[in-house]
Amino acid sequence: MTRWAWSEVEEEILLTNLTSLVDQGVWQAENRFHPGYLGVLENQMRVYFPEAGIKQNHIEEKIKKMEE
Repeated sequence: MTRWAWSEVEEEILLTNLTSLVDQGVWQAENRFHPGYLGVLENQMRVYFPEAGIKQNHIEEKIKKMEE
């Protein structure tokens, strides 16, 4: 797995999309998202950055990094 070098704008959009999922009620008990949320985020990121190639594994790693 290759690491993704996140730009400030990409990080901002990711956080905006994560917040949107929470606001939509996708947030589940015990501070976990429902299965499939990474696919939703990947699709949302593709809308903003169609040529970037940000994948689910990149998003998952970024979220883990933000939790540290």
